[in-house]
Amino acid sequence: MRTEPQTASRAGEVQQRRGQDLFRERVMVRWGRKCAVSCCKNEALLVAAHIKPWSECNDRERFDGENGLLLMAHLHAAFDAGLISFDSQGRILLSAELTPGDRRLLGVEEATRLKLGKRARAYLRAHRRKQGFAA
Repeated sequence: MRTEPQTASRAGEVQQRRGQDLFRERVMVRWGRKCAVSCCKNEALLVAAHIKPWSECNDRERFDGENGLLLMAHLHAAFDAGLISFDSQGRILLSAELTPGDRRLLGVEEATRLKLGKRARAYLRAHRRKQGFAA
């Protein structure tokens, strides 16, 4: 079994996040190796996205698979920009900034629902507050 690195980052010319591969694998396993929203299984198109941002996490949270969503890159960008989130029942929340055309292009539907664990619900509650969705 793998363990967390001693520290989450190291100094250098470029700040490098250590343990990203461990986090990604935990998120891949958590979501059955497919996008949580679209069910895409092509791993080259999938990003292990932190729910609570890396910069705001302690080391335990940084590597917690429940603090991650496996998303296609465009959905990851929408999530980070606060254009989508998920309520405590896993239902997708769509920003009013998304037009019906945007929603169609993103491939998101209001019927989208994720199966969330207790810790993921807590991380998402903080995400909704930060992004301006009703908690």
